[in-house]
Amino acid sequence: MSTTLGYTIQDVSDDPVVCYLHGAVLGSTMWHAQRGMPGQRQLMIDLPGIGRSRNLKWTSMRDTADQVAKIIADRVPGGRCHVVGISLGGDLAIELLASHPERVRSAVVSGLILRPMTFRESWRGWSSIKNLRSRTFLGQLADYNRLPNLEREELLATARYLRRSDYARVLRDIYGGFDVRRLRNLDTPVLAIAGENEPSIARDAVETLSTVMSNADPLIAPALGHSWNSEDPDYFARVLTDWIDRHND
Repeated sequence: MSTTLGYTIQDVSDDPVVCYLHGAVLGSTMWHAQRGMPGQRQLMIDLPGIGRSRNLKWTSMRDTADQVAKIIADRVPGGRCHVVGISLGGDLAIELLASHPERVRSAVVSGLILRPMTFRESWRGWSSIKNLRSRTFLGQLADYNRLPNLEREELLATARYLRRSDYARVLRDIYGGFDVRRLRNLDTPVLAIAGENEPSIARDAVETLSTVMSNADPLIAPALGHSWNSEDPDYFARVLTDWIDRHND
């Protein structure tokens, strides 16, 4: 049984490496609309308990960031790359930036939770634990993220390995918030994004990052929600391509 995170990386090229960190449950299927984007060499990592990493247990955000940092150090020329994360992946990217800044050339993060959530704000997430492996719940998740048939079947096939205890630890780490003081002395370029239709806690996180970090740019994706990379993949591609072009030093 493997003890390292599963991942895919495109063949060697001169294009900049972009590491994609996915949200909870979905795995790298959520990046279906971004696969093969030109001008980048894609590194897609499956986080513990999901997809290619389904046999691994989630222990903590920090431990997972350590594992991602090792993959970047081992597989990326120069040991650093651009990092893109949405939802859980965005929170993980922030932890990676705080604990291993030398591995992050720039970061694009979206759908963040930085301050601790109240039970009233988080109860829907906690209540989803009991339905974690139900076809109804997974089908709704697939619909929300507009998964094509192939990715939908992949999600349904791998979801039977999901452990409720792992998912509970993921939610604990996300909903517990993040100490943004750990970012104050960093000058890594960061694009902090929230969809206009996301809950206020995600939009608040954009403002917080742009206040705390000297090199963080805020962006509100107009008329879009949490999974805006699937809602409007063309807009997502324009935003990401422009960002990488401007920060590929």
